[in-house]
Amino acid sequence: MHSIEEIVEPPYLFGRPLTYRLMLADGRVLNKTHRRHAFAGWVQRYDRVAHLLDEDGLKSGSVLAADVFLIEASALWDAVLAALRQDCFYFVEKQV
Repeated sequence: MHSIEEIVEPPYLFGRPLTYRLMLADGRVLNKTHRRHAFAGWVQRYDRVAHLLDEDGLKSGSVLAADVFLIEASALWDAVLAALRQDCFYFVEKQV
């Protein structure tokens, strides 16, 4: 899910960039900057994937007392990418 979100780059996904210093064994110092996932003010709604996939793309069952889901990766990729391109807020809700 996050890989697909990173392609679309919806407005809720990234927080402020984080820059930190790395000191290597040979004494060199590197500065690295990464964009962190933030979701500030948003609730993830990945349960909505179930509405996008047919029975070949999503199978459900149980292991002991846990509900489990088996998702076909290529079906997930296609459906989620299309949904996010149509509505970049499809998998989130504003936090109340």
